[in-house]
Amino acid sequence: MKKIRTAFLAIVLLAAAACNSGRPSAEAEAVRSVISVSFRQMDDTTFFFVRLYMRSPFDDMREVFPVMSGQSDFTTSCMLYFDQQVLLSVDDGQTFSVVLHPGDSVRMTLDAAALRRGETDRAATFSGDRAEENAQINAWTSYVYPQIYQTWNYNLSYKDFMAAFGQKLDGLRDELDRYARENGMSPQVRAWAARDLAFCLSNTLAGTPRGSNDVLQADKLFQMTDDANFSSLMFTSHLDSYIAATMAEARKELGISAPPDLIVQAMVKKFAALPAGWVRDAVFYLFISGIIDGGNRDALYETVPDIERHISHATVRNLLPEVYRRFLYRTSSDVEMARVVRQTSEGPVEITPDTLFFSYLSRQHPGRVIYLDVWTAWCEACGFERESAGVLREALGADTARVAFVDCCVASSYDEWLAALDTPTAGRTQYYLDQEAANALLAKYPVETYPVYFLIDGQGCLVSDQAPIPSHLDDALEAIRDLF
Repeated sequence: MKKIRTAFLAIVLLAAAACNSGRPSAEAEAVRSVISVSFRQMDDTTFFFVRLYMRSPFDDMREVFPVMSGQSDFTTSCMLYFDQQVLLSVDDGQTFSVVLHPGDSVRMTLDAAALRRGETDRAATFSGDRAEENAQINAWTSYVYPQIYQTWNYNLSYKDFMAAFGQKLDGLRDELDRYARENGMSPQVRAWAARDLAFCLSNTLAGTPRGSNDVLQADKLFQMTDDANFSSLMFTSHLDSYIAATMAEARKELGISAPPDLIVQAMVKKFAALPAGWVRDAVFYLFISGIIDGGNRDALYETVPDIERHISHATVRNLLPEVYRRFLYRTSSDVEMARVVRQTSEGPVEITPDTLFFSYLSRQHPGRVIYLDVWTAWCEACGFERESAGVLREALGADTARVAFVDCCVASSYDEWLAALDTPTAGRTQYYLDQEAANALLAKYPVETYPVYFLIDGQGCLVSDQAPIPSHLDDALEAIRDLF
C-alpha cells in the first residue's frame, strides 16, 4: 500500500509541476509526415511481407503490411519532431532506408520483379518530397550495409580490438568519400551517411563484452548532445548504452550492494549534467520508461518529480504521467492469456495456462527461478542472446538446476517460430504466443527492443521485466543468484 500511495503522490506532483512550471522551455510541436509505398510489376502469385521500423526515444513504430496483387500499396503516417530514419524490410531480407523531415510526404515505388530477383539496389524509386535525397540515401545504404556487419574477434586485447575497429571505420569512411565523388552525392546526404556509418558500425557491438558506448564516445564524429543524431535509427540504442554505462558507473562508485534509490539518484545527477535539450530529455525519458533494470522501479517512484525538473520540452514532460501510470499498472505482475503453444518432444502442443501465464510457468517449474526470454524469430540479436544463454547456464554451474530457462516467441508467425527452432534449444522450454497472447503480454510490458528478459522468483512473483541479458554475464549471474 505504501508503494501505491507513493506512486500516486508522485503522479500528482509530476502533473502539477508540468502544468505550473513558470520557467521558460523550448516548446516544440510534432509535425505529421507521410510515407506512401506502391508496388509495380506484381503478378497473381506475388506476396510480400513488408515491415516498417521507426524508432526514436519518444516513438517506436513497428508496422507490418501484407502486399499482394489485389492490394499493392499502403500509406502510413508518423509525428516527427526532427529528422528521422525509417527502415522498410521486405520479407525480412531486402531493406530500404528513408530519412523523413517533419512535414514530408514521401512516395516510394518498389519494383516487384527486381525484388523477386534480389536486386535491392534497382528496386526502389522515389517521388514527392526529398525524392533525390532519399534515392541517394537508399543507393548508399544498399551498397554499404552488407559491408558493415561482421563478426568481431573478441579475444583480442582491448587495444588491438579498438585498433581493428578504428581501421574498419576509417576504411568505410574512405569508401564513402570515393562513393560520394563518383556518384555525385550531395553534401547533406554525405553528412547523414557519415554519421549513420559510425552508429551502424558501432551497433554491431551492442550487447557484446566490448559494448558500443565507449567506441562512440572515443569517436570525434560522435557528439552525444547533437540533435542531428536522431536522424539515425541506431541512435536510441546508443542512448540505451549510455544509460547502462552510467548505471554501471554509479554502482561502481556506490558499491554493488548500494540501495536502488541511491543508485537512481546518482544517475539523475549525472544525466542532469548534460546540456539541456532533446538529447537530455531523451535520456531521462528512456530512463524512466524502464530501459534500466526493472528492480529500480520503487526508486523511480520517488525520483519522477526530480526528473521532470530537468526536462527542457513541455511535450516530453507531458508524456511522463502516462509512462508513470504504466509503471504503476505493471506492478500487478501476472498476465492473462487464453492459450499458448508449447514445444514438446512430440511436437507443438496447444495449452491453456489457466489464464495467468506467470503462475502457470511457476507451476511447471516449482521453486525454481524463471529466466524468461521474450524474443522474435526475425531478430538477429535474439539469436545471439540465445547462444549466450548457453554460456550463462555453464557459468551457473551447480546452480543451473535452480533456474528454468524459458523462451517465448512473439511478433512472429507460427511458421517463423518453427523454423527458428531448428537451432539448438537444449535446456530451454519453448513457447509460441500468437497475436492475441503476445498483445496481452506486450500491452502490460511494452518492449522497446528485442530480446527482453523477465525474472520470476521461486514463489512465482515477477521481479524484473528488464533483467540483464545473457551476454552481460556478470550482471545476469548476480540478478539470478540474488533470488536463490
